[in-house]
Amino acid sequence: QIHTLLEDSKGALSVGTANGVSRFWDGKFSRWTALEGLAGESITQLAEDSEGDLWIGSNLGLTRLHGGILEKISAADTRAVVKDKSGAVLVSTVGDGLLRYDGKNFSPGWDAPALPALRPYRLLLDAKGNIWAGAVGKIFRISQSDWKEFGAKEGVPGVLITCLMETSDGAILAGSTDQIGRAHV
Repeated sequence: QIHTLLEDSKGALSVGTANGVSRFWDGKFSRWTALEGLAGESITQLAEDSEGDLWIGSNLGLTRLHGGILEKISAADTRAVVKDKSGAVLVSTVGDGLLRYDGKNFSPGWDAPALPALRPYRLLLDAKGNIWAGAVGKIFRISQSDWKEFGAKEGVPGVLITCLMETSDGAILAGSTDQIGRAHV
């Protein structure tokens, strides 16, 4: 069962599944599971940072592939991961909500009211550097200075948002297991 896909800046295709990560690059397949060093095998999200590191979110934690070596970063159930324009990694966990990882420590993701309780299922960094967080029936646009909530009246499906995508014209698509909406933002 495929949970997430990522084509990185080198053209490698990584596939996150219920049983680890498979990666196709340079005509060869690689496969990683907990035996090779993943924090967990049920992969929830894949992300690449500006240095080319692969961030792997799973049901049992966050792993980073750096220089060909898998490094376990946390043991928290990770739903989503994205690197923001400042270079910090944002992680959405089941128990602690949205967290910021600075390379050494985790801290609350944002100081804005109402956001500490946010437990987004998906995160997206848009072309302007805003973070989009998808939750149940809502998406949030989070910038360095403020945040805004979008719901049904803006075209967001009223169910758990399982995927987010930015279109070439800057619109945000929010999808669930059986619906997709173009958010009017």
